[in-house]
Amino acid sequence: MGAGLQDHGLEQRVLDLRNLVKRLKAELSTHDRLEVLNALPQVQEACAKPGLLRTFLAGLTPDCEYALKAVLAIGQGGIVFRCPDQNDQCFERLRTLLQQLIVIEKFYGSIGGIIGYQLEVLQLILEQAQQAKSSDRQERFLRPIGLDISQDTLEVRQARWVGLARMGEMGEIYPVGGAGDRLNLIDDDGKTPLPAARLRFAGRTLLESLVRDLQAREYLHYKLFNEQLVTPVAFMTSEEKDNHQQIVSILREASFFGRPSSAFFSFSQPMVPVITIHGDWCMQDVLQVHMKPGGHGVMWMLARESGALDWFANQDRDKVLVRQINNPIADTDGGTLPFTGVGLEESKAFGFASCKRLLNTAEGVNVIRERSIGDEVYCGVTNIEYCEFPKHGIEEAAVEPGSLYSEYPANTNILFADLNAVSEALEICPIPGMLINMKSEFRCIGPDGREQFCPAGRLESTMQNLADALADRIEETVAQPEDLCLRTYLTSNLRHKTISVTKKSYELGRPIEETPEGCFATLQKNYHTLLGDYCQMTVPFVGDKQSYVRGELPFIVHLHPALGPLWEVIAQKIHGGSMARGAELQLQIAELSMQNVHLRGSLVIDAGSPLGTRDGEGHTVYDEDGGKCRLKNVRIENEGMDQEKQKDVWRNDIVRKQALTIVLHGNAEFEAEDITITGNQSFEVPAGHRMRLLASAQGFEQKLEAIDQPTWYWSYQVDDEYRIML
Repeated sequence: MGAGLQDHGLEQRVLDLRNLVKRLKAELSTHDRLEVLNALPQVQEACAKPGLLRTFLAGLTPDCEYALKAVLAIGQGGIVFRCPDQNDQCFERLRTLLQQLIVIEKFYGSIGGIIGYQLEVLQLILEQAQQAKSSDRQERFLRPIGLDISQDTLEVRQARWVGLARMGEMGEIYPVGGAGDRLNLIDDDGKTPLPAARLRFAGRTLLESLVRDLQAREYLHYKLFNEQLVTPVAFMTSEEKDNHQQIVSILREASFFGRPSSAFFSFSQPMVPVITIHGDWCMQDVLQVHMKPGGHGVMWMLARESGALDWFANQDRDKVLVRQINNPIADTDGGTLPFTGVGLEESKAFGFASCKRLLNTAEGVNVIRERSIGDEVYCGVTNIEYCEFPKHGIEEAAVEPGSLYSEYPANTNILFADLNAVSEALEICPIPGMLINMKSEFRCIGPDGREQFCPAGRLESTMQNLADALADRIEETVAQPEDLCLRTYLTSNLRHKTISVTKKSYELGRPIEETPEGCFATLQKNYHTLLGDYCQMTVPFVGDKQSYVRGELPFIVHLHPALGPLWEVIAQKIHGGSMARGAELQLQIAELSMQNVHLRGSLVIDAGSPLGTRDGEGHTVYDEDGGKCRLKNVRIENEGMDQEKQKDVWRNDIVRKQALTIVLHGNAEFEAEDITITGNQSFEVPAGHRMRLLASAQGFEQKLEAIDQPTWYWSYQVDDEYRIML
């Protein structure tokens, strides 16, 4: 057993800590709480021994002294403060450790600080060991019913319109503090581990992909309402793998993506100790506790304490969309617009963008939970994490016999939140969804200095379970979920348009799901549907996901999200034509007209300013002066990609034999009609000019002319049934 509170069993340790937390909460000052700790035998014994700790404690402030003695109080002093040799390095490490402990003590103050943290972990370990189901309240679960945004109905289009029209009420929060341990990201020097935000997917970092999706929605809003929007974005970072500084570096390297630096706000989540299955703290080295980020459930309280909620309020943004960084397809076909539209139109407090969940996967589920607490019944849409299924009696049952999908839909961590409701919920539940997952083994150093590996984890929490504190009190239980009118809600969409994550690196022979390769295959599947079914283009057959790791590339497509982002908009810009097997189509442009274009090989169009112009400070101004391209009845034939030299195509590191490349600077325009373009060709058009390729006896000829204003641009309208027409 562990070196916890003397020789008691786990149950006794939990009882002792519970009583200690209760006593400490009754004291009003740090001085009085210190008196409680000083009376504990384990604290007295440790402080009586000559050595590093006793020397270090002398002269500390009460807050610092309390943080150190809290570790003694939970019985971890022999492990945490073990130091065979006293030297300057030990004192320096102890100072660093003290700073970490102070942060934990302060942040987790609502549950009892370090001692409360230890209590929560031990209680969760005990629950898992006993496979305990909730016993303090009765609960039952219903499958939630919500708007199916995959359907092209008037209700969905109206919700989408509301989400678009009321974007000015929204902010966004991105939890970007993930360590990305399973991605094995290493810097160019081959030594420095990198966080998940640095993963380069489809030619850009995951962070840039999220911002581009946002800018695409802002651009669509501009085209319909002639209004400039700069949506405020808050990041929750961490200190894991220098994550916070990496996020800052990405923003600076990208010149804040053409946005004012004041449009971004960052706050860092605390690092917390990893604790073994026996309830002991993991040590990486002498006086160095193994720390990991404490889960994204701390996001809401951090947003309040850091001033992020006030920052949103000062910009009249009282609703937010939450997206995780490792799911780059979450906004496919503008899917977040009808999702947020429902929340805005129906004044909801909290919402989940959901989809089907594959059976036996490490995904949580969205449910309607009805629970009785005393004589009162509460009901709401919430999340149950997959590691919590046994606790709540949830089984891996199919939605119908023979189905690959589970009874309950997947939690995707695409969330809508009313910030006033968030503030209300934080008073009830400051750290939602606390849980512990002992699925990994960690290297630990015991009080005797011996190393061992054992199952361990840290106190995690889940941002989506803030919904638990927003459940509605109802008069009686209901038979059908559609009979409920709740503050929480859910929408459903096709899985391949909602979630495909980049959690871990791909290993040959292993499943491709949750890898960048798997996410890339999903992305290409979506483009196949878009081009084939919506744009009426003849496209090659797409095989299974593994074809992309086998080097069998049916095609590669990358489109700038502002080309739509709605597929019904893209279908009016691209129509007809064909792509041969192995073709590559890269369209980094918004103002495009591509009619009946037949591609055999590679076509790359790169508009340096796809969304408009930049003001004197380098900030994007949405207007009609972005790069433009019109292609009609054009055949493009070149050798394209070198299929034998492709590696990590998901990064968009494409090796080409030949390509047609069109580069547009500023407001440059390019046009071609009724011609065939063969071989390796590159056309670069300077700002303030239009290049036209005109049919001639030799094939075509170039004509470059100066322009002082756009010769054309798309005008967006909406009809009576909320369809967007160009």
